[in-house]
Formats: sequence, C-alpha cells, structure tokens
Amino acid sequence: MATETYSHYALDNAAPVERERLLAIERSFNPATLAHLERLGATGGAAVLEVGAGAGGLLPALAQRLGPSGRILATDVDPRLLTALPEAHPTIEVLRHDVIAEELPAGRFDVVHARLLLAHLPDRARIVDRLVAALRPGGWLLVEDFDWGSYGPALPLPAAEKVIAAGTSVLESAGFDPYLGRKLPGLLRDAGLEDVDAEGRSLTLRGASSAIEPMYRHTFALFEPRLRELGLITEEDAAGFRARFDDPAYDLLTQTMVSAWGRPGSVNRGMHRSTDRIATTHTGSLPRPKDLSALYQARAKGEEVDPAALDARIDDAVVEIVDRQLAAGIDIVDDGEVGKISYSTYVRDRLSGFDGESKFTFVPKDLVEYPGFGQRSMQDPSMALLQVPACTGPVAHGDLGPVRADVDRLRRALEGKEVEGAFLNAVAPGVIPMYFEDQHYGDHERYVYALAEAMRPEYEAIVEGGFDLQVDCPDLGVGWHSMFAEQSLDEFRRTVAMHVDALNGALADIDPERVRMHVCWGNYEGPHDSDVALADTIDLLYEARPATLVLEACNPRHAHEWQVLRDHPLPDGKVLAVGVIDTTTNYVEHPDLVAERLTRYADVVGRERVLACTDCGFATVAGQAVVHPKVAWAKLRTLVEGAGRASARLWNTPTGRGASA
Repeated sequence: MATETYSHYALDNAAPVERERLLAIERSFNPATLAHLERLGATGGAAVLEVGAGAGGLLPALAQRLGPSGRILATDVDPRLLTALPEAHPTIEVLRHDVIAEELPAGRFDVVHARLLLAHLPDRARIVDRLVAALRPGGWLLVEDFDWGSYGPALPLPAAEKVIAAGTSVLESAGFDPYLGRKLPGLLRDAGLEDVDAEGRSLTLRGASSAIEPMYRHTFALFEPRLRELGLITEEDAAGFRARFDDPAYDLLTQTMVSAWGRPGSVNRGMHRSTDRIATTHTGSLPRPKDLSALYQARAKGEEVDPAALDARIDDAVVEIVDRQLAAGIDIVDDGEVGKISYSTYVRDRLSGFDGESKFTFVPKDLVEYPGFGQRSMQDPSMALLQVPACTGPVAHGDLGPVRADVDRLRRALEGKEVEGAFLNAVAPGVIPMYFEDQHYGDHERYVYALAEAMRPEYEAIVEGGFDLQVDCPDLGVGWHSMFAEQSLDEFRRTVAMHVDALNGALADIDPERVRMHVCWGNYEGPHDSDVALADTIDLLYEARPATLVLEACNPRHAHEWQVLRDHPLPDGKVLAVGVIDTTTNYVEHPDLVAERLTRYADVVGRERVLACTDCGFATVAGQAVVHPKVAWAKLRTLVEGAGRASARLWNTPTGRGASA
C-alpha cells in the first residue's frame, strides 16, 4: 500500500499503528497478488519493481520466488517500514522515491507492481505511464486498487452505513477515488497496453477473527476524530461501529481488490508480408567487431575476461550492428547475434545438464569424401571456439537473464528508429545434439524432446519481449549429410518429422506468425553433393508451426529448387524468406541477379509472400571470416538494391513501391 504523507492523504506511515494496519491488508491479499505476479513472469531470475511498497509484507515471499538471481526494487516516499528488509533479503533494494515528482528507472523490470497506490494520487494516467516506462520489453504491469462498491454490512446496520459513507466522503474530498478498481482496465488500455485483463476479490470481515480486521479497526481509529469534528458521525455512531469489530455475528463485505494487468505492444505485429514491395531481411549473424570477437576468443581459451567489460562491449556492438543494417536499407533487423559466441553452442551457458566432454562430430559427409578440401575447410580458427560439452544429466533452462539481456539490448538499440520489424535468433532443439553428445538419455528422440522443453522458455521470452523469434534449424537440411549420414532417406524423413514435432511442442504457446524457421544445408563452402534434396523433405518442413520459412535458396546446389514449390505449393498462411545472397563466397551478387532470383519465387508463390533474405549468417561463430566483413555489408546493400529492382518489376512501378508507398 502507498505511503500516505502527501497533503491529500488521510493516513501516514509515521502513525504508530500503521505497520500493523498495512500488514493486515498484505496478509489478506498477498496470496492472490503473488499468484498474479508469478503468472506474469515474477519467477526465478526476474527483476520486479514494487512501487509504494508500504510495510513490505509482500516482499519476503516474492524474493523467495525470484531466487538468488532475481532482484526487487521496493520504493516508497517514506520507506521507514522497509529499511530492515535488505539485511534479511539481499536481493531486495529499498529506494526513497516520490512517484509523483520523480521518474523511475527506465526499461529495467520484468514486472512492475503497485497496490493501493493510484487511488490516492493525482494525474493517474501520468503515473501509469511512468510505471510502464520502467518495464523491460515484454514486461507486465500489475496494478491493484479497491473498488468500494461492495463495501458494507451484510445486514442493515445504520451506524456502519453512516460511518462508511462519512469516511468515503472525507477521502473523496482529498482526491481519493473509491471506485478506481473498476476503472483500472480502461486506465491500462489508455496507456497503450495490450492483453489487458482484470479480476476482483472481496473478503468477509467477521469480528476479530478476520485477518484483515486490524486494518478496519486502526483505520477507523485514525479517521474517527476527523469524522466527528466535521459532524459527519456522532459518538453513538462511532460506538456502534466499534462494537461490531468484536461481534462474531457481524459480517461485513470488504471493498473488492481489483487486480488489472497488461503489457506494452510488440515491435512486431505479426507475420511480415511484402505488401507494396519486396521487404528485406537476413538470417541472423553479422560480422562482429574485431575487438568483441577477440574477447570471445580469449574467454574460450580460458583467459580472464571482465564480464562487465564484455557486456558493455556487446551493448555498444548491438547499437552499431542495428545502425549498419538500417544504413544498408534492411527492413527487418536483428542484433546480429553479437551477444553469442555462436548460433548454436551458446546454450551451454543457458541450459543445465551439460557437464561432460563430448567429441566434436559435426563433420559433413562431403568434407569427408573430399579429404584434402575438407581438411582445409576445418582449419578455420573459429572452430576452436566451439566448446562442446556432453549431456550428462537432465537438461533444463536455467536463468532467463541472458535472453532477457538480448531482448533489452535490441530494444535499446532500436529506440527512436523506424523499422518494419525485428527478430532474435535461437537454436532449434534438433541442432543441439549435433554438437553436444548425449551421455544421459541414451535415446536420440528422448534427448530431442527434453531439449525442446528446455528451450521453450527462451523461445517464449523472445516473443514476450516484443520481437519475432527465428528458430535456426539446419538439422532439417545438413543433418542428413552429417549426424545422420548413415540413415536412408526414409529414416532421415522420420528423423525430420520427429524434430519438427518436438519443435512444434516447444512453440505450442506462441503465435505461428511471430516465428521464422531457418533451414539450410550447412553454412560452408564445399561440394554439397551429399545434400538432401528440398523435394524430399519440403512436405515435412511445411508441418512446422512457424509461419515464415527462411530457406537457403541461391547456392549452386540448391538455386534451382524454386521449381520445387510448383509441385509442393506453399501452404496458405505461410511466407517465404528467400536466400538470394550467398554467405560462403566473397562475390558481391549483381542486383539484377538478386532481382531475378526473387521474381522466380514471386511468380510461383505470389509477390506478397516473398521476403528477400540471405542464405545463412555471415558469422555463425565469433571470428569466422569466410566472407570479409566489408564484403558482407556490400552484399546486404546489393540485397536491398536487388529487392528494389524486383519490386519495380513485380509492382510495375519505377520506385519499386506500390501505390500505398
């Protein structure tokens, strides 16, 4: 409950009985509040802001739920009742703060909570805006306030009715809104929040046996002199009301505690279509700054790297990468995956169950069959960074802090910038066994389904953070000539079907339009004459939930496969992000070639269902330099130019934009 020291408050934290009064409220309503907070994401590792923390009775139980990696910032204009909490609970920080006059820390919290605060304050809409500004991307605001519509005795009792009416009048004269509870959902919607909902809870006060009874007894004791002074009640009224607190036959229904919640809208509003021109994107990884790659390399070698310095460099690198994408003209951008050492093995720091050592087995069949070339290819120094532990126990997702940091960084990098959309990458469950050997489950299928469940929280955190999710699934392509090279085509199809089913389970609670699925045959220069044909698996790829299929489509072994979509039409509700830039050569494609590739696909699936994309990433591992960074950015610029030329042909406009542009 809010600290009440402002001139328009009737109560004050300095009052001798105030702690007991506030704790009575908190004991009565904390169970429901904690359930709401947990459902909205106040779980292990989360950051929670408690505004107007009052006596702090909610905070110890909340701190226990958040665990040692979580944190709580508890604010109040008069924190005298909170000062002992940090000593007993180190994850709780107390801040003296005036929410009317002072801004809150911006963009830092997964959940912001304020209970019995807003009804007392002027300019409530501005206060809600401040609460919203404190949220991280995808965070939730939970506000709770009483609605006095239910407040009163169960049976007619004139003294109680008179006292309640008098108290309501005094509070209203100070600017208090006794019916704010019912208005909370509208207040959140007016602040631009989405997924707004609410519920209410009332209690029955029956004499001194009720946990909330001290709140009513002490509140009346504080109000009584003022009510009598104003002539609103008599001594007889007061005595009649006080007597009911000890009467076990007296039932009084409390005010309804209305809990309302909502969250800011996403950067993305759903699946991207090329409505008036071919929109441009890429598959994820972009050249990392040299000094950042050097930090990753040093850490991989066991050298000491200051975590704060690494985090700060990643923060700056994401801003640089976003700005370079926008300068190149890319419509749908990402963080370049600069916060990860690789597109896949980064999960060793996010999942538990990987304590053993495994042999690196990801050697494609074509590199084995051409040993001279294969040896040269595997000498890429970035391969030394692929630390590959073995699975030695049950896998589970640990602290969500790293993925939340990914979300925060991209959100900050996009502030004040116009983009058509943004996404973040995550590795698919079926890819992890290609790197991390199973020494626990003893069965590939069990291992993959366990990984799918373990990765689910990361997938959901990205979408809840406001960005589209791209799940990287090279296992569905390169798998046949690497990990599953001994399988027949029928056996591999069964493996692909199982991997897709596991992925679908992990994505079950995410809107398919918010997910992209990238499929490729290995991001390396090589013969690729052992690749599985797209025609042999495309029906299975269509079974995956993601609405956008990001497909390697221009390398010499697969550039002809646009024809496959004639015999296997793209299902309704899906979009194709076509790889029209090769990420394994230093040739800079001519814009007309890019346009030719795009129009081929557009002629088959429709221009609105084609996005211009790269085949794969330019730096799937930190330090990888198959394509020189300067050439990589030149390739992205030619991607944009080629998409413009294709758009001009497809929409018959000289600018490459339709009439709505």
